[in-house]
Amino acid sequence: YIEKIYRFTMVFFIIKAVFRTLPEFIALTLDIYTENSFVMYMYEYINVYRILAAIVVLITGIIWLCRSCRFFVRLGREGDFVQNMCNEFKEKVVTREGVFIKKALKTGLLLFGIGTLLSIDFHVSIALDNVIMPNLILHEITVNLIPDFISALFFLAATVMLRHYVKLNKKLIMMSSVYMALSLIASVLKVYFAIAYGSFSAVNYVVSAFALFYVICFSTILENVAFIMMMVAFAKFMKELIRSYTGYIPSKMDNTTEQLINSTHKELTVKVWVAVAFAVLSAITASVFDFMLIERHVFAQIFWVIDLVAQVAFACVSLHSLFEIKDEVESRYMLS
Repeated sequence: YIEKIYRFTMVFFIIKAVFRTLPEFIALTLDIYTENSFVMYMYEYINVYRILAAIVVLITGIIWLCRSCRFFVRLGREGDFVQNMCNEFKEKVVTREGVFIKKALKTGLLLFGIGTLLSIDFHVSIALDNVIMPNLILHEITVNLIPDFISALFFLAATVMLRHYVKLNKKLIMMSSVYMALSLIASVLKVYFAIAYGSFSAVNYVVSAFALFYVICFSTILENVAFIMMMVAFAKFMKELIRSYTGYIPSKMDNTTEQLINSTHKELTVKVWVAVAFAVLSAITASVFDFMLIERHVFAQIFWVIDLVAQVAFACVSLHSLFEIKDEVESRYMLS
């Protein structure tokens, strides 16, 4: 019965691939159609052919699903077989704790890396219609294409995933959540300002715009303070992770080997703190830059460049250190 299920599964996926593709070949009739030929202008009926193909795939899929369910029901009735599989799993998989540790750490480091990349601000200038003062002369307004709360979400997800492996996780979870909430508030306020007033220059004409602008600046300061605290918690989190799960541990430990492992731990930890230093610099310059959105003078552009360079440096150093940590984790558990 297993062989029958295997063959029918292969047939089903082949039918699925073929019938998803065949209707699209009708587009070729567009090139060969002429008034004197007998080739129908079949492209007009392409949706009909797509529906017919979908029906064939649906019927085949239902048959495949019914047979598969029947297979698993019959498999579940084989008590001895299931028990033997459970015993094999417990003996050969569950006992290899290093496999699960390595997989969890690599996934967590990947999420941290994605969060680091998404922390880079991609500012674009757009012009929006002014809702409150339609006759106001508009200037372009700067918005961030990737809101910072998305980066915080990845940091939070990574920390929650690794909470069973690193004890210093509560502070990072808390600061990631706070930073995500404050970043979301700051992003909503900026979008509302853009829709309502169309330009930051509106603070020179509208009292409510002036008040909202300084609320935005205050929310940005709170957001960046939370970001700095999250980065400090992240560095402490990574320090514990590095000391607990990196560096190959030989069967016989001597002073030289211990010093080498400690040196590796120190080197990786320093790189993480260097990345955090760039993150702090970026947060400070970003806060100052928001206060300069009213007047686009040269000083504001200088801070924008410093912010961009700091963010790129933070991302590069962080990714480099995360890749090195991943390699050290694999080195430690390569025999698992």
